[in-house]
Formats: sequence, C-alpha cells, structure tokens
Amino acid sequence: MAISVVQVSSAGQGAYVPSVSTPIFDSNVTTGNSIVVGVFGFNDYAISPYNALEVTDSVGNSYTNIAFNQSSDGGPGSAVGPFVGFWMANNVTGGVDVTTTLTVVSGTVGNFSIVACEVSGIGSTIDNENVAYGTSDPPTAGALSTGNANDIIFVGFANGTYGASLTSVFPPVGYTVLYEDIDATTYTIAGCLAYKIVSTTLSDVDPTFTSTSGTENWYGCGVAVEAGGTIPGFLLCNGLPVSLNGLPVYI
Repeated sequence: MAISVVQVSSAGQGAYVPSVSTPIFDSNVTTGNSIVVGVFGFNDYAISPYNALEVTDSVGNSYTNIAFNQSSDGGPGSAVGPFVGFWMANNVTGGVDVTTTLTVVSGTVGNFSIVACEVSGIGSTIDNENVAYGTSDPPTAGALSTGNANDIIFVGFANGTYGASLTSVFPPVGYTVLYEDIDATTYTIAGCLAYKIVSTTLSDVDPTFTSTSGTENWYGCGVAVEAGGTIPGFLLCNGLPVSLNGLPVYI
C-alpha cells in the first residue's frame, strides 16, 4: 500500500492550559491506519516538556514519541524555551468523532500547538531521526539519511524568540505544511510542522525552512517513518471492521 496522508486536524496555541485538543477529524478514521501528532511550543517553567507531555486520543490509542527537541536554556533538565516533537500511534482503532489531545501531565508548560494527521501505508519502523539547533536563519530539521526507499518524513521547528513574530514561514522545498503559526504575540511561539512522502533513499539531506524577519535560538527535529502494512483485507464500516458471529469479515 502506498503511503498517503488521509486527513489533518489542528488546534492553535493554548497558553498556560492543562491540555489542547484537535477538532474532530472531518471523516471517520480507518481502523488499521496510523495517526501522527506534531507539537511545538514555548516552555517558560523549569521542567522538561519531554517528560511533561502526553498524547492521547478519544478512542484509547497508544502514542509513542518518535522525535523531540527542546531548549536547555535554563540549565540541564529545565528546558526553558522552545520545543518541537512528533508522536505516533500505529494500527489504530478508528471510527467516528476521533480527536487527539496534548496534555501536560507534570508541571506547567507555557503554551503549545498540536496537529494530528491520519496516515495510511506506514508501519512502526523509524528509518532515521535527527535534531538541529541554531541562532540565525534558516531553521532546519537536522540532516537525515534513510536506508528505506519508501518513507514519510515529518519535520518541524519552533522559534526561540520569545514573543516575536515572523513575517512568513515556508516549509522545506517539496514539503507540505501540516500546521504553522507565525503570529507570536506575547507568551506565544512561532513555528512550522510539515511532511514529505519519498520513494528514494536520502543521503545527508537537511530539510531547511525559510522564514522572514528572523529566527533566533530555533530548535528543529525530523523523523523518517518507513512504509509498512496496515490491517489488510477487513471489511470496514464507518472506519471499523465488520464482524459476523464475533469474527472480522475479510474481503
């Protein structure tokens, strides 16, 4: 099965709130597909967002962090500053009214944004992932080399200029934007999340964003997920397997 991004749902920045949820997906989520969730934000408390954040959804799927980068401006472990990352659930339970939630389970994170995308045709194997950091334009996701010809690559960055807006942000060439926010008013953060489906292997390719009016102390990350099987051959209704006498119906 070819890799495809089926649908996307995103939510804007929540400031000093315990959680932010995406709107319900426009269409039913298909059981057996994957859901990838991207986040970025700015943390101004002395905790580590990696340890403080949890991704869940309304139908009980389990999410694993597959890429993350965070500031350590406040000292080791404090991570005061921007953060960006991706989580993934494979072989999901689908259905109607599916929504994802990013929850702060420990301490307080200043503000954050979330985007969720349903993806078909991928498995749980991570081909490669990397992080990057810089103090001037252009922000990048970190160099990636892949061993698998068929991957989907997710990239993102968060801008570390506290409360500063960017005039514009463009994804790396050939990438499609999942979510971006350039209006970083007081207590918010600018950033961008994007993806690209590739059919050839990559060698030390560094996905580079374009921004205007300047980034400062940006943090980026990227991750390549290999193509893989979803549940094949099930007859589905509203995204859920049809059963007969308690057994799934194959087609």
